[in-house]
Amino acid sequence: MTEKKQEKEWTGPLPFSIYKGIGGKQGAIRFKLVKSKRKKRVAHFVLLEAAKTIGKNKYDWDNVIVFALNQNDLGGLLYALENEASFESFHDPHKGSENQGKISKSLKLTPAEGRKGVFFLNLMHKEASKDVRVGLAINTADVQILKTLLKHALIKMFDW
Repeated sequence: MTEKKQEKEWTGPLPFSIYKGIGGKQGAIRFKLVKSKRKKRVAHFVLLEAAKTIGKNKYDWDNVIVFALNQNDLGGLLYALENEASFESFHDPHKGSENQGKISKSLKLTPAEGRKGVFFLNLMHKEASKDVRVGLAINTADVQILKTLLKHALIKMFDW
């Protein structure tokens, strides 16, 4: 699916995107606040999508890594961003089923050594036929925006 087609289909709040594709390195990430109905109740979560760079300012949105971030993930990310700390999260979409362990996803946020307010975000999606990794730097301006949006997402999650 092309990036333009994805953006046309999206009807929720504006996503927050970070692109780092100069010279064909790093990748792109996109955070979306998503509303879903579960058992007659509206629930919110943050969808994190990451794509590798496949050329100068071109991203592989057909092989995207997708994370559904819950309140614990958001709390951990916020703590790390506010305290220059690291955060890791591991997801198995089939946990508790017979397919447990066939797909693994990881997210790792680490502060950049010697660069206050800058972080590195690394994401991985691994399964039998697929091994996708995306890593990019998040600058101070993006960190401030992300902290504000993640706090707002938590408020929406709890409907406060």
